[in-house]
Amino acid sequence: MEHAGELEDISVFPVLWSRWAFHCVRAEFGVALACAEQFLAATESSAEATWQVSAFQAMGTTLWHLGKPGEARAFLQRGLALCETQPQSSLFEQLGEDSAVASYFFNGMVLWLLGLPDQARESVYRAMFLAEALKHPYSKGMALLGAACLHVDRREPQAVIKYSQALGALAAEHGFLLWQVLADILQGWALAASAQPDAGLSLMQRGMTHFLASGANMLQPYFLATNLSRDSQRLSRSW
Repeated sequence: MEHAGELEDISVFPVLWSRWAFHCVRAEFGVALACAEQFLAATESSAEATWQVSAFQAMGTTLWHLGKPGEARAFLQRGLALCETQPQSSLFEQLGEDSAVASYFFNGMVLWLLGLPDQARESVYRAMFLAEALKHPYSKGMALLGAACLHVDRREPQAVIKYSQALGALAAEHGFLLWQVLADILQGWALAASAQPDAGLSLMQRGMTHFLASGANMLQPYFLATNLSRDSQRLSRSW
């Protein structure tokens, strides 16, 4: 990799972000962390606060996936502090998602792991509020995913149904195939956790089949081990 000090043209920032995102989605977190570190070093030598938020989000997201919630929280909060103190212009047209929305989403996941459920809910709901204000469908989908996942963690199936159905409707409207698959898994969990176990398990199994075939490996541990599979030994064995 080039030395970060040599990267003076901000036109490289989308390239650095995309390289990080590619490896993160593939669950190649060691490489993703190195990419995020280079991205952060490059943005910190510039005056582009909006890009710095994206770099802090990349660091925090990767560290969350690596099981380091305390370190992840520190980076995410540095980015969110910039959002609060400096005017931001969203980069969703370049990145496909809004980094502040993503930061609030992953900050909520981190806070849950740190034993702060109320703060986790507040952070995820702030992601939804911001995404709604931006009127950016993909970022709204990310926020709805965060809300559904949080309520899975809280074992609140009716809330999971609400947000997973909204995510599925958004995905169908805009052709977001991955969001549709994740909506199916989450809605299936909610049905299985309430009064429709057979329908729920069938929907979960269909969603997991498509999810595992997608190559988007970064959330597999969450869905397979941490949350969903513990509610159905039968479904876990079928995978």
